[in-house]
Amino acid sequence: MIHKKLVIVLVNYHGFKDTKACVESIRLRSEKHSFIIIVDNSEPSDTSLVEILDDSMHLIQTGENLGFGKANNIGINWAREHIHFDSLLLLNNDTLITAGSLQTMQACLKEQNAGIVTCKTMFADDPTLVWYGGGEIDYQKGWPKIVEFNQQASPEGANKSRYVTFVSGCVILFSRKAIEELEGFDEIFFMYAEDLELSIRAAKKNIKIWYTADAIIYHKVQGSFGDKNKYKGMHSKNLALDFHFYHKKRNQWVTFRKHLQGKAFRKFRRNYWFSFFKTLFRILLRSPQRFKVLRAAFKVMRSLSYKEA
Repeated sequence: MIHKKLVIVLVNYHGFKDTKACVESIRLRSEKHSFIIIVDNSEPSDTSLVEILDDSMHLIQTGENLGFGKANNIGINWAREHIHFDSLLLLNNDTLITAGSLQTMQACLKEQNAGIVTCKTMFADDPTLVWYGGGEIDYQKGWPKIVEFNQQASPEGANKSRYVTFVSGCVILFSRKAIEELEGFDEIFFMYAEDLELSIRAAKKNIKIWYTADAIIYHKVQGSFGDKNKYKGMHSKNLALDFHFYHKKRNQWVTFRKHLQGKAFRKFRRNYWFSFFKTLFRILLRSPQRFKVLRAAFKVMRSLSYKEA
């Protein structure tokens, strides 16, 4: 059995350059009492990753793209079986660690009596702008509200440490007890909303989520889709817009169908379909990807037809 205070799980999907930079930032700026697990989702496997391994690292090559949640779970399960650890960090491979950030987050687990800790996350290409400044789940709209997203941090916003209800999958530090209870992500999700569903499960189990503004991580954002795709999310020029639309909308429905009932679910359902068609209409008017997204929209509706849509 390996003994390490902190285990860090990174998922790689054809992102050797990002993964290497992330590992280097961890080794340069964090404590040495950490063990890094890289789960390679590339198909074929990325043999270059062997070059960056050291004695405190382990590489798992799946040979296929299993999705974000399942790949993280593979890393989590390997850690639980082979390492005696105090805390476990899920970290996007397209992030960069700043000095003292991981130590600060680890301290918050004990000081705040939290099962999960996350931190201020800034855009790597513009470090003055917030990518994640804490988040709150809006159960009626069925999506989290990110504090000061794409804005500069303020004293009462992203610069304020506090308990939150939503933790982004980009940076999640679990206590050993919390990860044992939650057992990782729901593998029904290939990508998107797995962090939202996990946040709701954490609340149901009375696991507190603490956001610290005293630790900062830089995020390159959507690195898995390559450098050519400079537009992100639901932007009309996003080259992966159909993929994003399908998985976000499908997983959003599945999450709240699983966790809401009665009047609460009916309110969500009304808002969900209004937002679904409003977003689709905007994309059809503006996006070069309109026909791909239209196919994705029909695919969502077909997949939900048996789930009381």
